[in-house]
Amino acid sequence: SENFPQNDWYKTWSTCYYDDGSYGGVHADGDGCNVPASGESEGFLPSIGVVLTLTILTGAVLVGTVRRL
Repeated sequence: SENFPQNDWYKTWSTCYYDDGSYGGVHADGDGCNVPASGESEGFLPSIGVVLTLTILTGAVLVGTVRRL
């Protein structure tokens, strides 16, 4: 599900923010931010998109090759 906090633009565009003495957002862990590094996985959902994109591109190449013959 998507998280859209009320008010303040930085809450909408940040997964961790400091506001009025406390941290908030998806990656807040009480006394700081626990944002995954670029190499860490946030789940398998992005890989579904990559696989789907590669499948579609492969299909398009195959269709283009067959039409040229």
